[in-house]
Amino acid sequence: MSRGFYFRGGVMKDLFVFVTCFVVVAIVYLVIFLVKLKKKDLANSKEVKYLCLKYKIKLKDINLKRLWPFIILANSLIISASGTLCTMLDLGYVWQLLFGFGLLFVLIYLVYGLIGMILKKVIEKRNRK
Repeated sequence: MSRGFYFRGGVMKDLFVFVTCFVVVAIVYLVIFLVKLKKKDLANSKEVKYLCLKYKIKLKDINLKRLWPFIILANSLIISASGTLCTMLDLGYVWQLLFGFGLLFVLIYLVYGLIGMILKKVIEKRNRK
């Protein structure tokens, strides 16, 4: 029975869970990238559409082959961090699930915001030349 909000012990166990989850998710996204690359369908991904709409970036200005490794790393980080952090908490399953979803949305917003700002600066710098 849970006695409140605290972290479970085992830093090495949690680190192992994070790294394992990160590697598995990165491999899955790498396979998705390779399939989309073969089908020439990189521009139709939700991640690219989100960045284009939110930061008003034209699709022709983006080098998708150079952007996708960052998307793979970002998605792997978001999923593995939220999964590891919500399993570290000693709460009931419902609260872990709610915390995980909330953390997932916050991390998506923050990480893709960072990618979008960097991408916009790179494109503006390239257009100034």
